[in-house]
Amino acid sequence: IRVGTNVESVGQSEEYIKHAKKRHMQVMANYMKSYAATPEEFSEAVKRSEAWGADLIYIVDSAGNMIPEDIERYFEAIRNCSDKIKVGFHGHDNIGLALSNSLFAVELGMYFIDCSLQGIGRSSGNTCLEHFAVCLQRMGYDMPVDMVSLLLDSKKYIYPFIKKGGINPIDT
Repeated sequence: IRVGTNVESVGQSEEYIKHAKKRHMQVMANYMKSYAATPEEFSEAVKRSEAWGADLIYIVDSAGNMIPEDIERYFEAIRNCSDKIKVGFHGHDNIGLALSNSLFAVELGMYFIDCSLQGIGRSSGNTCLEHFAVCLQRMGYDMPVDMVSLLLDSKKYIYPFIKKGGINPIDT
């Protein structure tokens, strides 16, 4: 289960994290607007969530304005306070960096990267799954994904509903 709170309100997630852990769920603490806290404040939030039982912490670029150096600072802040908690990244594409930031997050060693078909998501969207998968494959990662099926499904089920700016996945 993913428990989402704005990073400055992490205390509100305590009862939800503990409740989910009592039910033997894997818990992901999703820190929306991660950049609203300094990396030091962020690491304090990580310590709290981990103590409550969170299994994974998400760095969330809610405004889509983080650059790779920002992501690295937050990732290092997590690693400085915990070497065992898993880390994820959720990027938005407001300034066109969701894909590159997601690939950078993989290189840093993050465990989960959020993506969506055609990058569909709030505001300017999220990391485009089709692009992300192709890039990982090109970077030498073993991708147990049938790329042709992924692209054809995206074209068949998502592309027709995109009114403006849709990506023809077959052109990827």
